[in-house]
Amino acid sequence: MLAVSAILAWATARLHRPNQIAGLLLVGVAAGVLLILEWRNQRRIARLDFTVPSLPFVREAIDRLKAHSNPAFYELLLRRVIECDMLLFLNCLARFFVVRRDHWDRAAV
Repeated sequence: MLAVSAILAWATARLHRPNQIAGLLLVGVAAGVLLILEWRNQRRIARLDFTVPSLPFVREAIDRLKAHSNPAFYELLLRRVIECDMLLFLNCLARFFVVRRDHWDRAAV
């Protein structure tokens, strides 16, 4: 989370376009949501009763850990991150070709 915060702070100081700021906000919100979800799951695991006999405790802990992972959520989140990255990449790519075309149009005149 510290790395995400540092990257967001660095990018905020250098990026000023609305679409770039929206991308930064999206990354920040996603990082915050993941942090809160992980924190809640860790608190749930930490509340296990460590005083019960070993075998029932281990079975209950394994069941809770299996319930802890939600692959559908992470798959959905990964898809959204990839979509946002592709949109930003396409935006940069389109901007590059518009600048290049404008450059050649001016050179031809």
